[in-house]
Amino acid sequence: MDTIKPHKTAMTRNKPSLPLKLAIQKGFIQKDTTILDYGSGKGFDVKYLESLGIPVASYDKYFQPTLPEGTFHTVFLSYVLNVIVDRQERETTLCQAFSKATDRLIVSVRTYRDLANVKTATPYLDGYITSANTFQHFFMDYEIERILFSLPGTHKRTRLANGVYAVEKL
Repeated sequence: MDTIKPHKTAMTRNKPSLPLKLAIQKGFIQKDTTILDYGSGKGFDVKYLESLGIPVASYDKYFQPTLPEGTFHTVFLSYVLNVIVDRQERETTLCQAFSKATDRLIVSVRTYRDLANVKTATPYLDGYITSANTFQHFFMDYEIERILFSLPGTHKRTRLANGVYAVEKL
C-alpha cells in the first residue's frame, strides 16, 4: 500500500523511552557501553544518552539513513518491527540489528494489549492501518518470543516488561 508512512510513527518525547529506562535500571548501560539505536526515529533517546556522556550512534531508515560501521555493545530496536508491513522483512531487520551487537539487543514491540489504545485501525494483512496511514503489527507474546528464539547463535532472552526483551549473546 503506497500510502503507508512508517516514519510517521516516530514519536516526539520529552523523556527516555521505556526500553531505555529499563536498560539503564537493569545495568545494561554503563558509561563505556557503546550503543546503536537501530530505528532511532527523531533521535530523542540518542540525545538523552549523549547528555549522559554515553557513546551512541543512530540509524533510522527515514531520519538517519546511513547505517554506522562496526559493532556496538548494545543495540536498541525499539518499536521498529511493528511498523514493517512484510513479515520476512521484520525478521530480517531483527537479524540485522542483532548482528550489530557484541553483547545484547534490547528489542521492544507493541503487543496485542496495546491494540486497545488505538482509536482507529483498519485490518490490513497481519496488522492494521491507523488513521495516520501507518501500519502497526501487534505481536502476541509467543510470536515475538519465537522470532527471538530463532536468532542465530547462543543467547539468553529476558523479558523486561510487556513487549520488551533483552537478548544477550553468550
